[in-house]
Amino acid sequence: MEKEEKNNAKEEDLKEKEEQTTNEEQKEEVEKAVISEEKKEEKGQVATKEEVKEQIETKKDDQPKEQEFKKAEVKTKKKHIKLIISIAVIAVAIIAALGWWFFFRTKTIDLADCLTVKYEGYSGHAKAIVTLDEKAVKSKISDRDVAKRLIKKAEIELKNNENLSNGDELSVKVKISSSFLEENKLKLKDTTIKVKVEGVEEAASIDMSKYINLEYTGPNKHATAKATINKEKLEEDFGEETALKLIGRVNLNIVKNENLTNGNEVEIRVDVNKYYLEEMGINITSDVAKVKVDGLKDATEIDAFKDIAIDVTGMSPNINISISNKSEDECLKTVQYKASKTSGIANGETITITAYSWDEKLFDEKGVALKATTMEYTANGQAAYIFSLSEINDAVKTELKSIFVSKVNSKANENYSSYSDNLKWYVKRNTDYQYLDVDDVDRDISVGAPEVMSMYLLTKKPDTRSNTINTIIGIVKVPCTSTKNGVTYNWYVTVKAENASLKTDGGISENTEYTITVQAGKDEESAYQEFVNSKKDSYNVEKISL
Repeated sequence: MEKEEKNNAKEEDLKEKEEQTTNEEQKEEVEKAVISEEKKEEKGQVATKEEVKEQIETKKDDQPKEQEFKKAEVKTKKKHIKLIISIAVIAVAIIAALGWWFFFRTKTIDLADCLTVKYEGYSGHAKAIVTLDEKAVKSKISDRDVAKRLIKKAEIELKNNENLSNGDELSVKVKISSSFLEENKLKLKDTTIKVKVEGVEEAASIDMSKYINLEYTGPNKHATAKATINKEKLEEDFGEETALKLIGRVNLNIVKNENLTNGNEVEIRVDVNKYYLEEMGINITSDVAKVKVDGLKDATEIDAFKDIAIDVTGMSPNINISISNKSEDECLKTVQYKASKTSGIANGETITITAYSWDEKLFDEKGVALKATTMEYTANGQAAYIFSLSEINDAVKTELKSIFVSKVNSKANENYSSYSDNLKWYVKRNTDYQYLDVDDVDRDISVGAPEVMSMYLLTKKPDTRSNTINTIIGIVKVPCTSTKNGVTYNWYVTVKAENASLKTDGGISENTEYTITVQAGKDEESAYQEFVNSKKDSYNVEKISL
């Protein structure tokens, strides 16, 4: 309140002074006007009193207006002074605020235009190396020491930085510790920057099919080829350096290198170390080159197999074959043959016989070629092993019984001699006949007609290691009658038909092997246990119905 009163007092004093000043100024002007008129009178330019009076009156009338104008002018000046003071105060405040903001603010820097990107390798196989450019960073950070330290602390990670091609986008991630940034009032605009790959050197693209020569062996339709690189043409198109880089590094392999015919295309695999190509800046456009066959001469065709002999042995499914060349022809006698399979062949199975070698030089001289280099052969007509009961029909059973009886008869009628394998000896030692006082066993015992009591089919199990594929066992009863007491003593002989097989007409093959055993024959059960049941671990056992 006191300040306002003082200010009001000052304003009233100012007004009084202004009014006094105004009155004094008006008086001076009137006096000047009177003096001026007096001077005019002296010069003959005298004004009338009325004119002077009118002038004075006019001045008096203008005085209030001038006073009002002066007051308005003073007020305007005051307003201007106040406005200037206000603007000055505001300016000082703004300057202070800006100073504070500039001092304490965090500066955001964009590193996108501070990256230096270099590439190793060639487009399609390039790799980027990214660093921060010191000069560019210093242009953004006034403190050179801070700029240097930022570059040292920055960690750069690259994503998808393999097999880069021009036009690809590389992702660059810049990592700088937050403590360093806060300490230096810095902030990164972006921590991940996208960089377009450009300026990578393009590799030399080579279509190898244009630079391959074929060297042929043999005539049209029967030729083979060797693929080589056309060094002269490669040098002409790509220079000696590129040609030297490739030759010796590229392997050419023809996919189907047989029976080549004019007009056909051969496929050639182009094998070369890809890392080597990347280092050398070479790009092979395709791993497979296609080259057209031409320039082959026609030849007279002859039958490669017309004079061969195929020898077949063994039983199905273990048939064996061998091939021999019986030709007297000058060219054909040089041909060698091989079979896709030579053993373990079954009836009805087809194998391939190939003419794989011959005197090519002689064939070329004579202008001949083999019409075909392969033929199919189907094995048939060989005896076959028996694997199931269904193969043993009534006719086979009858034949087996007859064979078994015949084998036993010959064994049973042997003279009483060796105990190890003699039926009469076992009868004498293992039946009640032993209690008879007989001096001549051969005379006393008469052997009756053998009778097949039972038969069994034994087939080898898959995990059994044995050369015996199958066995047909027959237990045969042999009656032995003593003339001394008239009693008949029965003995049971076991007959084994091993690897039993059937001929194509259904009869038992002569390849079947027989074994006659007289041990453990005091009764049928003993013989069964000893020679049949004991084999069940290794063989499947099935009884044959009689």
